[in-house]
Amino acid sequence: MRTWKDELKEWGLALIIGVALIVFIRSFVVTTYHIEGDSMLPTLHSKDQVVVSLVTPINRGDLVILKNRDDQEIVKRVVGIPTDTIEFKNNQLLINGERLVESYIYEQDYEVDDFQVELDDQSYFVLGDNRKRSLDSRVLGVFTKDDIVGEVKLVYYPVSHLSWLHY
Repeated sequence: MRTWKDELKEWGLALIIGVALIVFIRSFVVTTYHIEGDSMLPTLHSKDQVVVSLVTPINRGDLVILKNRDDQEIVKRVVGIPTDTIEFKNNQLLINGERLVESYIYEQDYEVDDFQVELDDQSYFVLGDNRKRSLDSRVLGVFTKDDIVGEVKLVYYPVSHLSWLHY
C-alpha cells in the first residue's frame, strides 16, 4: 500500500520534471514576445503578442525578432540573406537584380534614396513592412545570425489578430 509520502514524492517529481521541461522549451525551442510600435503594419500591430521559434532556419520573407546595436529587441522582415545584393533603384527593391514583389507593404508610396548593399556570407538585410515608420537595415545596417533571436510564427493575442505567419 502506498503512503502519502510516496504520493507526495511522485507528485513532486512530476512537478519538477514539468517545470524543467517548460524552462527548456521556453529557453531553446519557442518563446513569446510583445510587439511595440507600428513598423510592421499591416502584418503586426503594436500590442500584438507572438510566438517565436528559436530553432527554425531563417529565409527571405520571414519575420524575425532581432537584437539591435543597443541590445533592444525589434521585429522586422528578412529581405536579404547571405551573399545577396540588395538595391533600391527608382523606388523599387531589387534582390540580386530582380524586383522583389512585396504584397505586405503598408503603403506603397514611400520614397527611398537609391542605394546598393552587398551582403557577406553572415549578413541579413531587414526591413519593416511600414517603410515610412521603420528603423531597419536602411539606417541600422545589416544584421548577423547572432543578432537574430528567432522567427515569428504565430500571433496569439489579441484573439482578433490570431494567425499563423508564413511567407
